[in-house]
Amino acid sequence: LGSKDGRNSSHALLGGRTGSGKSTLFHVFIASLATTYSPDEVELYLVDFKEGVEFKAYADAALPHARVIAIESEREFGLSVLKELQAELERRGELLKSANAQDLTAYRERTGLSLPRLLLVIDEFQVLLIENDAVTTKSSLILEDLARRGRVFGIHLVLGSQSFRGVNISQAAMGQFATRIVLQAPEAEVASMLGPDNTAAA
Repeated sequence: LGSKDGRNSSHALLGGRTGSGKSTLFHVFIASLATTYSPDEVELYLVDFKEGVEFKAYADAALPHARVIAIESEREFGLSVLKELQAELERRGELLKSANAQDLTAYRERTGLSLPRLLLVIDEFQVLLIENDAVTTKSSLILEDLARRGRVFGIHLVLGSQSFRGVNISQAAMGQFATRIVLQAPEAEVASMLGPDNTAAA
C-alpha cells in the first residue's frame, strides 16, 4: 500500500480457499505493521466474520494499534464499524480543509500533528454483502465511499474472502483495489478476484 514506480495503491483484496494461508498472511501483515509503525502512525480496525477467532489474540494482548477488534461479528456490528469510519472520514475532511492540506501527508507536514492512518481489515467481508437486505445496501454504499475517498484522508481497506462471487459491490468500487493477492483458489474464483480476462494468473 502506497506509491511505487508511479503507481498508487490504497486498498487491497486477499483471496484464497480454506487452508490456503489467508489467515497466516493476515497475521504477518498485522504483526509487520505493528512492529514497523507506532500507534500514532497506524490504527487498526480488525473485523472477523469467520466462525473462528482469528483476531482474538490481538484483543488478549491488548494490541495498542487496535482501535476496534471484532470477533465472530454480527453483520450489524460490521455496519456500525463502517459508519464510524465514514464519520471519521468526514471529520478528517474538515481538518484537512481547515489546514488547507490536499491529503494526510500534507496535513501532517503543515500542522506537525500526528493523525494516524486507519486500516480496516475484514476477514470474510462478503458476509456483509451477500444478503438482499438493508445491511448489505448500506454496507455496500459505505465501502464504495471509503474505497473512493479514503486514500486522501489516510483510510485504507484490506478485505479478505474465500469467494468474491455474488458479492454486492460495484465494479467501480472493486476497481479501487489495485493490490490483489490470491492464494490457492478454484479457477472460477480466481477470475472473480482478478478479472475474467486474467487467465494467465489463473
